[in-house]
Amino acid sequence: MSQPEALQGPEAGPLGVHVFTGDDRIRQAARSLPAARYLVTYSDTPPDAIDEVRKSKPAVAVLELRVGDYGGFGLAKDLHALPSMGHLPLVMLCERPHDRWLCHQAGAQQVIVKPLSDPMALLLALDAALAPSL
Repeated sequence: MSQPEALQGPEAGPLGVHVFTGDDRIRQAARSLPAARYLVTYSDTPPDAIDEVRKSKPAVAVLELRVGDYGGFGLAKDLHALPSMGHLPLVMLCERPHDRWLCHQAGAQQVIVKPLSDPMALLLALDAALAPSL
């Protein structure tokens, strides 16, 4: 099983997290993640997200189900098609509870229904998405 390079064990330092969302509350929650545990990168467009993931090989990605004209569903499929990213754990964000199914179909291990009421929810979702790999 091919895994992102960031999953080399606790001695390797912080785990990479890539965040693709237009939601300022999610970005704020990501900025509040413990720096000793997570190294966070961001992108605003799908091509930038693909380039950043290809370059940094994060341990997990956080994707919005819908951002502008391009959604996280297609981006999730594109990211999983990248070499060595086929098993990239995903945390997906959606606005409606019934969209959880779509997020899981895109490959999400964890789903957060917005609005994000507690920034701790992002930390818990990341930990749960990574749990099988840690």
